[in-house]
Amino acid sequence: IEVLPVVVIKPRHTPPEELPEWTRIPSIRFQQLPRDELSTAVRVPKPLPDHFWGGWLFHAPVIHAERYLEALVLELRDELHVQLVFNIKKLSSLKDALAFVKDDREDDDEQAQVVAVFNCCGLGGGEIMKGEHRGGTDGDVIAGRGVTIHVERPSDVCAVVTCDCAPFSDERMMYVIPRGNALVTVGGTFVERDWNTNVDQSEVDRIRSDAALFFPSLKDARVVKTWVGLRPVRHAGVCLEVERMRFAEHERDENAPKSKRLRIYQVQNYGHGGSGWTLMYGCAEEAVRLLEESIERDSSG
Repeated sequence: IEVLPVVVIKPRHTPPEELPEWTRIPSIRFQQLPRDELSTAVRVPKPLPDHFWGGWLFHAPVIHAERYLEALVLELRDELHVQLVFNIKKLSSLKDALAFVKDDREDDDEQAQVVAVFNCCGLGGGEIMKGEHRGGTDGDVIAGRGVTIHVERPSDVCAVVTCDCAPFSDERMMYVIPRGNALVTVGGTFVERDWNTNVDQSEVDRIRSDAALFFPSLKDARVVKTWVGLRPVRHAGVCLEVERMRFAEHERDENAPKSKRLRIYQVQNYGHGGSGWTLMYGCAEEAVRLLEESIERDSSG
């Protein structure tokens, strides 16, 4: 994790009343700067093109995703002493996940029982709930295809730079994100309902050319990896809900031992689009809060 300056290129000055609430957080040191001042403040090697007014400048933590996931696993296992078991299996419903837990205890120790199943299935989060969810979830999660390339990090790439205003757009955006000392992620695209997981060379060439408008060194930087990601886009927003898991009589003994005595909850936490890293901690905390509230309410009732 490193804290880096982040530049969001803008075509015009944004009136204070139109700025999002997060820009008022003191620790990020948010500023709006015209083109010349912005280029100087972040040492961008090439001045911004004339058709850009300038942009927003703030400071934010940037993670190396793969390393951070590994660190989270180690924290759970070694510091919090959580028993982790990884299973890869296609599920047709959340009830299928209960098969991962073998309950052969004869006592009434509720600590040995399943209390909740969390649906954090991303792109499959809505599909897995179709036909069994109550509470308004529409199940409409679609792919938001994004192409990125990972290149060796040139020494002059010292900031995150993003732009989705002309000549760029929501579908053809430009972003440069350093990932540690060795790599830079360069993108990208955001095309809804596109499930293609192959990379076309023309996409790679276009991404490199766009990034070179701001960092010329990226045009010839060695490509380490190309990547296609399918973002879990949900137009209704993130699904963050808790409800009791429902079992038919014939399912109780087979899939949910002791379910007559122990309530099992299903927690929905999916549909984060391209903002999973940004929303992960807040959504996790809210999911736990909703679960605790449900358990307390049902226990007192």
